[in-house]
Amino acid sequence: MSDRSDDESDGKPAAKRLRVDSDSPASSAADAAVDLTHDDESAGSDSSAPGSKDPKIWGNIEFMKVIKKSPYEPPNASAEVSEKAFDEVKKLLLQPDDGSAVVPQAARLFGSRLAESLVTAFFQIGRSGMLFSPQWQEGKIRGVTTGWIPKALLLLCLHEQRFVRANEATLAGIIKDLGLCQIVGDSINEWRLDRKFINLSSNTAYTFTKNKAVCYKCEIFVARAFRCVKVLKWTRFEPTLWKKVMDCLTIMNEHVRVSKNGVAKRISELDEDEVPVVVEKRPAKKAAAKKQKETEATDIANRMRLREERHESMDTLIGMYEEHANRMQHILVVFKRKMREEKEDRDSMMSDMRAQIREEERQKLLQEQNGVKRK
Repeated sequence: MSDRSDDESDGKPAAKRLRVDSDSPASSAADAAVDLTHDDESAGSDSSAPGSKDPKIWGNIEFMKVIKKSPYEPPNASAEVSEKAFDEVKKLLLQPDDGSAVVPQAARLFGSRLAESLVTAFFQIGRSGMLFSPQWQEGKIRGVTTGWIPKALLLLCLHEQRFVRANEATLAGIIKDLGLCQIVGDSINEWRLDRKFINLSSNTAYTFTKNKAVCYKCEIFVARAFRCVKVLKWTRFEPTLWKKVMDCLTIMNEHVRVSKNGVAKRISELDEDEVPVVVEKRPAKKAAAKKQKETEATDIANRMRLREERHESMDTLIGMYEEHANRMQHILVVFKRKMREEKEDRDSMMSDMRAQIREEERQKLLQEQNGVKRK
């Protein structure tokens, strides 16, 4: 049976054709790329629109109410089915029925360009019939350029029904290439489950001693659930999904390889982180209250000083204004007296001038009368 390149864009992969045989271990994610097409899931589609809801691509995925062994179980059951967080994210990855490129919510959450890349990637992964290929991280799937997609979002583009029949090598490759250990570690830290799952929180990379495939599926499920709520910007899980996440973390915590020194160190770190909260909480409050009182007292003193300075300035200004007013009043009195004296002098001078004029007119009149008598 000959292999076909992931970049082929036409034709359908043969049913149940494995790129890497499930019995032969793969050393890397590149070797772990596997075609998991089965009877109820076709790798090809006649639909031309990305993200079209073709049952040949999606298959008949069964609902899993409770995780008994792993979140992805044969024949075709998935713990993601009917969980609101996964449903909402899947809606973001499907092209709308109205023919637009993306749904408005996807454009708001991711931006138009990244949203279109996610829709295209989700559709092309569905057509590929493959679970994962590391080449997809380069922004090209089946020869179609999707553009660069962050690893955490590329994880959500993978089709969940294909985890069911994936072998350990394939699952391990996905976990390594997409950095799922870091995502799960972040989720444990953010949810404050470090003590509850101390075996996991004391590790940065998980190595499972047994039931590896089950643990890998649980790790993938937790990572996908965490990224779903982060994408949707939710602050809490639905109760059913939270129960499934706890079940998966419990399975992983039981089978992960741990170091006693590592666990002890992690517990010590957690204890150190908690000590300041308990011991220094009250003194810190007292110190803060004391500092606040000192600050308030200083502010009051500064305000009083400024007020006194303003009062002194006002008193000085008032004194200056009063002195100026007194001087102006004195000047006004002197001016009035001068004006009165000048008026009196002017009136006296005018009176003298009128008397002189009258005297001159009288003398002139007498002279004229005397001249007439002589004639």
